[in-house]
Amino acid sequence: MADLITRQAAIEAIDKIFPADPMRNDYTQGITCGAALAEEYIKQLPPAQADSKEMSSTHKALDCISRQDAIDALEKVVELYPWRVPGDRDSYSKYNEAWNDALDRAESEIEALPSAQSERKKGKWINVRHDNIAECDQCGITGRAWMNFCFDCGADMREGAERRTDDND
Repeated sequence: MADLITRQAAIEAIDKIFPADPMRNDYTQGITCGAALAEEYIKQLPPAQADSKEMSSTHKALDCISRQDAIDALEKVVELYPWRVPGDRDSYSKYNEAWNDALDRAESEIEALPSAQSERKKGKWINVRHDNIAECDQCGITGRAWMNFCFDCGADMREGAERRTDDND
């Protein structure tokens, strides 16, 4: 099975790169722009494609992407926008260097992410109503109590459900 990560985890990892004061100097501006571009490329990646035997419905609901696709996308950005062109002295600047550093850091953050297979949290449907509408105890979204996972946060819901005692609604 392909090494999958969630798109949200990748974006959150890149968010860590943004400096506290993005406009302080050329270097922090370069970091900010590089991280923003890395985030955009991750958002544009297509969902991971796998045959139905390899990719569970939970992975589809989590909006998983291939770790390698994410790394390849960041490497492509570096190739498209090199921070220094040999022989062109005008291409070197602190801004461009920082921009490239941000992409390198984004790649490192993505490589360090746990796979989506290990990210799956356990949850259960709570406050199940008579019409089988229930709440996810992890994120609070409502769904059908018979579903094996939460469509919002991807929690594994096979543990069961807790029925309301006041089944008046």
